[in-house]
Formats: sequence, structure tokens, C-alpha cells
Amino acid sequence: MYPTVAPVYHGELGSPARTVSQDGDNGDQDEDEYQDEYQDEDEYQDEDEDRDEDKEEHQDEVEDKGEDKDEDMGDQDEDNEHVCRWEHCDQTFSSDVEFTNHLTSDHVSYRDLLDCLWGDCSRRGDNPMAHRTLLIVHLRTHTGYLPFKCRFCVKRFSAGGNRQVHERQHTGERPSVCVHPGCGKTFTKKAALETHENIHTGVRPFKCEYCDETFSDHSACRDHVRRHRDILPYACSQPECDKRFLNPSQLKQHEKSGHNRAKKY
Repeated sequence: MYPTVAPVYHGELGSPARTVSQDGDNGDQDEDEYQDEYQDEDEYQDEDEDRDEDKEEHQDEVEDKGEDKDEDMGDQDEDNEHVCRWEHCDQTFSSDVEFTNHLTSDHVSYRDLLDCLWGDCSRRGDNPMAHRTLLIVHLRTHTGYLPFKCRFCVKRFSAGGNRQVHERQHTGERPSVCVHPGCGKTFTKKAALETHENIHTGVRPFKCEYCDETFSDHSACRDHVRRHRDILPYACSQPECDKRFLNPSQLKQHEKSGHNRAKKY
């Protein structure tokens, strides 16, 4: 089982640790910064918002594995052995709580540098994390520890803020509103709104590495680059279908329209 205790985050050196609410209310600033670093993991959002969100693919893979375990096995067994892959450390732990506390106390809290020294992770040197809280949450992409479970479905998340954004798909809450005259479009999170506003301002900060095409959001640029590379990462799950797609929205539309129509006849 995942531990029911709230994860402990150690603050700056010399400051006391603080407990994070299981409801994800551990400070709007930290969560906003984390969501800027790692966008919403849930790929199956409505099509418009999916285009506005840059999804960290490695994060998707780790958290999807966690979701599969929930569906197939219930809560993950915390008694499995955990091996620390931090540089010069091969300690083993029998529970998620012990493992998490070890990473926080022994490898993160005392350090001035915000490099991730787990295995061959690239978040080091010129590409460190922004602050300690992000480093702690980032480590969960390596360990697979997903302590925040959706209150409405089986999905789990590495950060409370990401769970909070995901739950808005269940509740219908869309608190971020575009104030551009005549628009009024709403979004589940601030980062998606900020990307959407590029449409109104004409800002196109994302450029294709293969041609001169520019885009207002990263997702559109990513899909465009995949066309150059002939990459179609999202496969239809139906055994009789071999179609593949550029993004989750295309796959979802295909599965809804194509296979559901076939079932009616």
C-alpha cells in the first residue's frame, strides 16, 4: 500500500521540515512552478486544452505505469525493495516512506546545488532544478513514487498540484479565464492559459528544428517535429487496428468515432 502519511519536505538548510497536505495545498507558488516544469500528466484531456499543454513524456511514462498498477493490483505494495541510484549510493529500503525520507534527508536537504545525481539524469550542470521542492518531486520520476491519488479515479500523481489540476476534469472547475476581449476561454490551470494567450498576442516562441515554421505552443511544435521524423507514438488499443497518431487527442478522436461507430452495426 502507498503510505497514508503526508510526505515530508525539508525546507532550506536550517529551517524545519514542513508537512504537505494530502489535498495538494502545499503552497500555490511551489505548485505553479512545478506545473511550469512538468505539465499535466493526463494525456486524455479535451482536445483544445491538450494542445495548450506541454506534457513531459518521461513523467507520463512513469505515472502511467503507476496507474496501471492501481488498475491491475490495487494500491502498490510498499514492501518491495527500493534501491537508491543516487551517485555513490546503493542503499536499499523496504518501504516507500523510508526511501523517500532517505532521499530527502541524505541527498537533497543538505546540498546547495540543485543537480539531480540519480543515474545518468540530465538535470544537472547547466540544467538543474529550480529549487529543492522541485528536485524532491522530480526524483519521483525516477523512483515511481506517486503519493497523490485522485479522489475520483485510480490515477496517481507525483505532485499534489498535478493531482489538483487532474481532478478539475472530474469537477469541471476551470479557474483560469482568458480576459482578451471577446474570448473568455477557460482552462484548468494557469500555464495553459498563458500558452493560449500567445494566440492573441501573436507570439510564436517555438521554432521547428528542421524548418522555419514557428508555433504559439510547444505541443503544436512537438507534433510538427514528429511529422518531420515520421514519429507516431500513440497506437490504437484495438487488436484489429494498426493505426497510430501524433498526439493523444487524435487517438481519442479515432477511438471514439471509428471503433464506436463500428460497434453500432
